Amino acid sequence: MTGWLMDAGIPVESERTLDLRGHGLINELLSFLRFLDSPIDNRSFVDFLTGEIMSRSSGQTQGVMRDFVFSLRARISQKKNLYIYKEFRDAYPELWERFFDQFFRTVGLYPLYELMISIVQRFAVLENFPEAQGFVMRLLELIKSWEEETTDISSFLEYLEDLGAEEFYVHTVDSEAVKILTIHKAKGLEF
Repeated sequence: MTGWLMDAGIPVESERTLDLRGHGLINELLSFLRFLDSPIDNRSFVDFLTGEIMSRSSGQTQGVMRDFVFSLRARISQKKNLYIYKEFRDAYPELWERFFDQFFRTVGLYPLYELMISIVQRFAVLENFPEAQGFVMRLLELIKSWEEETTDISSFLEYLEDLGAEEFYVHTVDSEAVKILTIHKAKGLEF
């Protein structure tokens, strides 16, 4: 139902639309973290590279980035250890330098919270996607609360896997949107 209403252009608030895990920009940011944690993770790099954050920040369309990735398809199947980030670095040195190089060289030297703040600033996420502010802030809250235990990216990604569903829910102020609840959630709400 949420999908139908969204396709019709009707604002919707539901567990699905307010779940951090289902938010595209958050998934792109997490893909970027996965790439920084393991640069040989081609999928994570491609997910970020072809996403909306990179497109709006760099001025390159998602189509251009997809075409770049698809142009490597034959070489990837022939060569086991072809890393897309290296190919991107060679093909787009100015974009690599502007957006990736600093993070690539300094990952692990700073606390994850500071790293994520830097990523959000470098890619102008809040400026380019003001509607996603609540989701970005919730991700930062999760990082900050987790960081009291440890600071490495791998541990944080594992931590996210183990969190309960309620932790991913972004609480918003009342908005003018159709609210979709399960019968279980609506029970006793008196509206």
